[in-house]
Amino acid sequence: MVVVHLHAWAVTTFILKLHILMIVFFVATPFGKTPVLEVDGKQSHQSAAICRYLAKQFGLNGSSDWEALEIDAIVDTYTDFRMRKNRILFWK
Repeated sequence: MVVVHLHAWAVTTFILKLHILMIVFFVATPFGKTPVLEVDGKQSHQSAAICRYLAKQFGLNGSSDWEALEIDAIVDTYTDFRMRKNRILFWK
């Protein structure tokens, strides 16, 4: 059996470093969220918005306004399902 003795100062130092890392992450990302897309020094953190932006950049956003609407509807429906799943999981 291995016994590890941690000194209070070691635990306190570890917790302090962890808090500093969390603060740096929160400051470095918009609203402390991931994923983050950075373009020309500007950051965005919403995954659906990032997907739409990249789709436009690479010509994958539909060949007409109607196709773009259908793609947006699929993305938003998926988001609705994901949010409902999270509500059900957290209610239990």
